Amino acid sequence: MLCNGCAKKPQGAPPPAPDRPSQAAQRPQVLRPDAAAGPALQDKPEALPPLTPFADGKRVRIKPLEDGIEALEIAVPPNFKLRYEGGEELAPSAHLIGPDLKIVVGPPEAGIFTLKQEMTIALNSEKPVTFFRAEETEEGFLLVDRDWLFGDDPLYNAKVSRPKLKVECWATELEKLSDAELAASICVTLRAAPPKTRN
Repeated sequence: MLCNGCAKKPQGAPPPAPDRPSQAAQRPQVLRPDAAAGPALQDKPEALPPLTPFADGKRVRIKPLEDGIEALEIAVPPNFKLRYEGGEELAPSAHLIGPDLKIVVGPPEAGIFTLKQEMTIALNSEKPVTFFRAEETEEGFLLVDRDWLFGDDPLYNAKVSRPKLKVECWATELEKLSDAELAASICVTLRAAPPKTRN
């Protein structure tokens, strides 16, 4: 019995594939070592204005953390406190602690990387990383990103590398981009401390 109102399926046509991401979309994006930072930034969700170094606070002096590292200073909000950590097993570091933010200054555990190397490491994670800022100058680099390394929710990170000072400044596992931006604006004020004046 024929059904004139029934639609005929084309013979030999494969069944429709279920909606699922392609294998290419599931693979983490890897930045080629010879690629510029620019292409990796094309996925950023919003254009950010230029970062302004933090200026509305106090300058804190950081004592030499280890041999070969000179005294440093950094600008922080007035309610931040300075604490030192480290010892025989941990590299010495300075912790600038505020009500909702902790910034660490110290020598990098794995050595000094370039911006491209740092981004390549981040992009090799299993879940996608989004870069909001990736800037390199003669002084070092600034990187603000969002990753999924801890738990089910993405968290923000800020890192400033200062090879000439032999240290990095960073804040990690932040819940808000605004906190990462604040941390970055504080970290870029890091510099060698002027000599102490004698009275």
